[in-house]
Amino acid sequence: TFIFDSDELYVKAKSYGVTVTAYLSALLAKACLNVQEIQVKNPKWRKPVKIIVPVNLRPMFKSETLRNFVFISTPGVDPRLGEYTISELCGIFTNQMKLQITEKNFASRISTNVQSEKSMILKLAPLFLKNIVMKLIFNAVGDRTGCFTLSNLGVVKLPEALENHVKRMDFVLGAQTYGAYNVGVLTYAGKANINIIRNIKEPILEKAFYDIVKAEGLHPIIEGNQR
Repeated sequence: TFIFDSDELYVKAKSYGVTVTAYLSALLAKACLNVQEIQVKNPKWRKPVKIIVPVNLRPMFKSETLRNFVFISTPGVDPRLGEYTISELCGIFTNQMKLQITEKNFASRISTNVQSEKSMILKLAPLFLKNIVMKLIFNAVGDRTGCFTLSNLGVVKLPEALENHVKRMDFVLGAQTYGAYNVGVLTYAGKANINIIRNIKEPILEKAFYDIVKAEGLHPIIEGNQR
């Protein structure tokens, strides 16, 4: 867990002219690029770095559903095209997310999914078969569409009666089935907590992320279960 002063993180993101989510996406993408540069010596064999960013659709479609109502944006870069600075990554990720996160784009994708549900073949198929097919589809195009998920819940506020009793909140995603990492972000009581979960032993991404954060002049408190 990287614990940032939320104001410091916000000011740093605004110095690049981007949101906190876009800024963190850029930093994490840079960490992935740096790791890949060390592990894959030949640039031709390096793979694109994409971050899966869930988008809350409730405000966009005026929904008050209590269930998750999200779609994903997958901004990314191709390391085979050359090196990227933090500033470049901030601009690229912001522009890509602006293009992807639009009502028309998401409405089109939702419509495609709804149309497939109306198929008579799917309606008549037994549930166990649907579960198998959906599992195969998710394995093919779910987590594998990006390196990991970066989900930012934003600023969380509690009712005044609870604030004095809650000192801290964290947002920890489950580990991926095939990927090594997932990242959850939550801001509460002036602290932005970035929770990185992994299903491998070595804290590879965390170390690369720390080096970048330090170079950016940020001063997070770091907690973990490994010395």
